[in-house]
Amino acid sequence: MLPEELFRLSQRFSRLPGVGEKTALRFAMFLLLADPDIARDLGHELVSL
Repeated sequence: MLPEELFRLSQRFSRLPGVGEKTALRFAMFLLLADPDIARDLGHELVSL
């Protein structure tokens, strides 16, 4: 069972074209384990669209 936040994030990623459940979970896990600057930068870029 995944933590709720991780599950919700992977669900959001899976809405992107060509991204299935496994890839979405990989993206979410990457952001969880990566340097926090990566997630923050991604968030800033998404907000600025």
